[in-house]
Amino acid sequence: MQLELLTPRFLSQKRAREVQIQARETETELENELRGAKQQTVSSKDPGALFESVQLNRSQEANPFVLALIDGDGAIFQDALLRAVINGGTEAGHLLYNEIKQHVQQLYEGSGAWSVMVQIYANFDGLARHLHTIGILSSPGQLNAFAKSFNLSQPLFNFIDVGSGKERADYKIRGECARFAK
Repeated sequence: MQLELLTPRFLSQKRAREVQIQARETETELENELRGAKQQTVSSKDPGALFESVQLNRSQEANPFVLALIDGDGAIFQDALLRAVINGGTEAGHLLYNEIKQHVQQLYEGSGAWSVMVQIYANFDGLARHLHTIGILSSPGQLNAFAKSFNLSQPLFNFIDVGSGKERADYKIRGECARFAK
C-alpha cells in the first residue's frame, strides 16, 4: 500500500508538511495492521472466515471508494477560505473533492466513478478560539458555519467536532483506520 501525499492548494505550507508527516506515520500503521489482518485470514482454518474475507473483497471491488481521514486541529484550510465562512466551506469542499478525484485518477485507471469520503476531525472550540484570536475569524461561531457548509458541499464529507482533549482527533483517525483496514 502506498499513500500518496497531497499538498492541495487550500492547505497552508506548514500544515501541508504536518499532513505529510502524519500520512507517513499512518501509512506505516496501516501496513502493519493489514499485514496482521492478512496473516490472520491466511492462517485461519475456519472456512467461514475465509468466505467472509472474500465477500468483503468483492464488495469493496464492486463499490470502490477513496477515504481521506484528516486531523483538523491545525488551521488546515487557507485563511481566505476560512474568512469567507459559508462560501469558504463550500469552496473548500469542492476544491478538496476535485484535488482528490484528480490525484486518484492519475494513480488508478478507471477510478472516475469512485466515491470520495472525507472525515475531518477537530476540537471546534479550541480551533475556533485560536482562529478568532489570530484574526482569521471575526467570531468563534463562524467555524461552525464553515463546517456546516463544508459538510453540505459533498454528500460524503464530514467536518466533525471531537471535543477538547489531547489526541482526540488522532484517536478517531486510528479508529477509522482500524475499521477500514479489517
